Amino acid sequence: MNKKKIFGYLFMGLLAAGATGTVTSCKDYDDDINTNKSAITELQKQLTTLQSALDQAKKDAETAHAQFATKGDIESLQTQISKLATADALQKAIDQLKELIDAKVDKETYDAKVKEIETAIDGIDSKLNTLGTSLDKLETAQKAADANIELQEKALEDLKAALADKADQADVTKKIEALQDEIDALKGTSTSLDELKKNMKTLSDKVDAFSTQINVLTVFLKHSLASLTFIPDFFNEGIEAALVPAYEGYYQATSDNKTFEQKDKEMLSGYGVARYNVSPTTVDLLGSKVDFYSLASTVITRAGANYVAPVNTELTAAELKENYKDGVLSVPFKADWATIHNLSADKLPIAALQISRGDTTVTSDYATVVAKKFTGMVVADNGTRNAVIDALPCGMGKDGVKHLIACWEEMTPANKNITHKVAYNSHLNLDSLTEIHASVNETATSSDEFTLTPAELKALGLKVVYEAVNYTQGGNKTSETAHIQLSKNAAGETVAYPRNVNAEGNTIEDETANKSSVGREPIVIVKVVDNKDEKKVYAWGYIKIKITTPKQAISQITTSPMTFTEDIYDNCNDAELTTTWSQIEALVYSKLDLSKEEFEAAYELDDNTADAKQFDLKDGEYVALAEKIGTVSEKQDANDPTTNVLSWKFTAKQLHALQSKAETGFTIYVHFKLKGSSEESEGVYVPLTIKPNQLHYATASVEGSKVLAQWYNLNSNKNAVSADDADEVRINVPVPTPTDDELLSTEFTRNLHNYFLGNTLSYKLADEKNFSNLKANATTNKLVFKFIAPSKELGNATFNAADDGSWTVNGVSGTVYTLKVAENGNSLLIVKKGDAAVDETIASLATDGTISYVESADADDILNYKGHNELGERETFTAYIGLAIEGTCYNVPLQGKTWFNVRFVRPLDLTQPEPANVKDAPNNWQTIDVADLVKVYDWRNYVGDPENGNKGEDQNNKFDFKYYGIQLSTDANAIYTDAANGANNREVLTDVAAIKKLHKTSEIPGLELKGGYATDPSKLQYKNSSAVTGTFHLYVPVKMTYVFGKTPQTLYSVVTVTKTEGQQTAKKH
Repeated sequence: MNKKKIFGYLFMGLLAAGATGTVTSCKDYDDDINTNKSAITELQKQLTTLQSALDQAKKDAETAHAQFATKGDIESLQTQISKLATADALQKAIDQLKELIDAKVDKETYDAKVKEIETAIDGIDSKLNTLGTSLDKLETAQKAADANIELQEKALEDLKAALADKADQADVTKKIEALQDEIDALKGTSTSLDELKKNMKTLSDKVDAFSTQINVLTVFLKHSLASLTFIPDFFNEGIEAALVPAYEGYYQATSDNKTFEQKDKEMLSGYGVARYNVSPTTVDLLGSKVDFYSLASTVITRAGANYVAPVNTELTAAELKENYKDGVLSVPFKADWATIHNLSADKLPIAALQISRGDTTVTSDYATVVAKKFTGMVVADNGTRNAVIDALPCGMGKDGVKHLIACWEEMTPANKNITHKVAYNSHLNLDSLTEIHASVNETATSSDEFTLTPAELKALGLKVVYEAVNYTQGGNKTSETAHIQLSKNAAGETVAYPRNVNAEGNTIEDETANKSSVGREPIVIVKVVDNKDEKKVYAWGYIKIKITTPKQAISQITTSPMTFTEDIYDNCNDAELTTTWSQIEALVYSKLDLSKEEFEAAYELDDNTADAKQFDLKDGEYVALAEKIGTVSEKQDANDPTTNVLSWKFTAKQLHALQSKAETGFTIYVHFKLKGSSEESEGVYVPLTIKPNQLHYATASVEGSKVLAQWYNLNSNKNAVSADDADEVRINVPVPTPTDDELLSTEFTRNLHNYFLGNTLSYKLADEKNFSNLKANATTNKLVFKFIAPSKELGNATFNAADDGSWTVNGVSGTVYTLKVAENGNSLLIVKKGDAAVDETIASLATDGTISYVESADADDILNYKGHNELGERETFTAYIGLAIEGTCYNVPLQGKTWFNVRFVRPLDLTQPEPANVKDAPNNWQTIDVADLVKVYDWRNYVGDPENGNKGEDQNNKFDFKYYGIQLSTDANAIYTDAANGANNREVLTDVAAIKKLHKTSEIPGLELKGGYATDPSKLQYKNSSAVTGTFHLYVPVKMTYVFGKTPQTLYSVVTVTKTEGQQTAKKH
């Protein structure tokens, strides 16, 4: 087989089609996304992280491709395919992210999109996710896991395609197909986070058993370190090299930071940073040992000591946080710079990194260690808008590189050398805009420069600091820089905030500025200083900030509103409104007292004639809309081609989004700006108004009648009189039959359609004529049931759910649980048990309307809280159900009553039986069957038969214990008695708290009880070995478990011991 040819088409196809996207990381997206700057920064940070990972995945695939072309080995082929599959997934995530950055969305849409992207990234590798995890909740974690599993399936499918029609690989192909079946079976099946983690571990182990090279699974997985690949700083005569940097010479600033004096040429050296790609990126490196291994024949040593050693020999949490990002590990190391630098030409120091954990050690490839002196350290700006000019004075600038100006006198003139503009109510993250550049060439040009990483600065013992520099302009007495405050954010970055000053000219700190600060030009100096002595300055530059107003326009001219005569019906298609030529003439031309020709020569539609900028009027100011409402454009009037009119088009999706505005109507403004003017205020704003109730949306009513015999009033046993008071239904477990004498935990279920005539519900549109598309799809758009939260306003409860949609219920154990509806409305979840967070389903809804109780210990605790006849609020377990139409192009509201409640009736009640006699004689053991101390009733009020003699027959109002799996138990060590009380203080107690204040029988001499939990839980033995002088009571704890009662029902059964002549009689109450 020609193995080299197997993968040629696959490699080139995937590399070209699936992973060729690039990111322009320094693009300024502020003009494209209308959200706050910190959100933009976070998106750009995530974009950069994903692009780095994509570049690395492509590089790894290329390396594996080269190895496969040389060796033809199956391992290289598998590595190549797994890396390309990962690259393909990364490219899709990058495309999602870029689409969001370029979009104009409201906060709700933005947050939803970010959640999608978080899940997509976690489905590739959660270590790449800088936005926030999706792995803390079952629903989103399952989505991420499914995406990860699909990625694994793709890798296996690509491998199978590469091996297709290769006879000698038929066995491998069969193994792949078997593995694919196992993988697919685990998608979307987990019921808890713990189960999901277990499933992913099981799945990863199965893939590893086939091939570790093809494994791309990462969700909840910690893989062992497989390889370390050195990332060269540069190439030394064609050989990959790690750099040991040095820098010579520093300056000292005057106290005002305006002049600098050169000092001694003190050498900074002795440390370097080596970088390595870690594979897999999901490896857990915490606690690993780090060292460098040197080739003795080529590395200079003295007394056996290496000249390269790690600064820290163990990877701690702090070390990893600082030095391990995006699958790249930076290892700071110590080196003898002078010795390495002065090596003769025939000596070449070579070293490899070793990481050890337990009995496993992984060694990287070898690299040379080269000592180089940095030159020309400068401070640069990476902004793309309002940044400094490229060629700068003072001999500090190089063409094409945005160095900050380093000469104070160049900064002070007004409106000159503005570095950045910032709105008075906004801020600038200075760390995100600042870079430190250097080169390793004495005669370097801008193309030789590189950016020093934080690790490299730290290796040189340097750090970056920011300080405000005071100065005044013109006749101002207040310092320009008093209008800026420098603060640290949560990430430790320096942020500049515009500020006002008080009457004394002092900065008003920690308060958002107002318009009085506009026009001020504060200056901040950026200095690279010695980490231990900040008086030693190695580079500096000035940032001049212009405080401006937010981007908005205040027009002096606003026309009367333009309205439209035609109504719009949202029938799942696009729509258009158009002004008339007479409106343009009367409301625009006449307002400006201009002819048509004069207007068109002087004015143009703001931003784009095909998609005009839109505004809202707030507090007298026009504010550009973050998300446009439809598309406004100019077009020729159909009746007068010489006149342009305004067209307002809506896509079906945009029309759906306006549903909440239909009743009140709304207005937007478009702006005709004066041609050639940069000020938006010089123009005319035209209001476009949709009147109240001019937009129409479909409504519908429920079609279907309730079977009223099965419906009840809210929280009541009263049967409904009409559909109006039919608020809830009951669900019970099936009853035994001669052919079915075992109840299963999956049988607490019913189709909700069964409570309606004809076993079905449907809906009818209120205006079928104007909503013909919706009517045509009525057979596929179904009326469905969804879980909803309790609400006083809705009427389905006498209390409201909390703000987050949750509410509490009690368990028979006394535990308080918190419930919440899942996002899709198809599951009712237990989210808290007491104060502990959990993730369990207690009830589910299938698409066909079947509701099911999902049995578990916690669910049983809630179910058994109250008996089947106790139907008050929050007593018998309640699921709140809402009706909705699903599948329509937008939400079609239902008129009338759209809710009802489902009560899950407790299957069994544990109660006290009629009194029973127990013979008692001193010194003799007597056996009491626990079943004689209680009675068990089912939801029909049939009594349980512990002898199981009914065999499923419906007779004698009995049922067999066996059908429900009933187990009764007691504990002889937990029996209380009032034998120690006086004769007038032995009344029968029913309050559990009062019973537990009595003495236990073990404290009464002569009374002996044994059995229960420790021996036979269903039997109890009693003996009176001393004379009993009066009547007293025993309080025997009885617990019952059954198929829907893993958390037991408990009661205290009362046994009355009465002394008679020659014997005693025990009676149970």
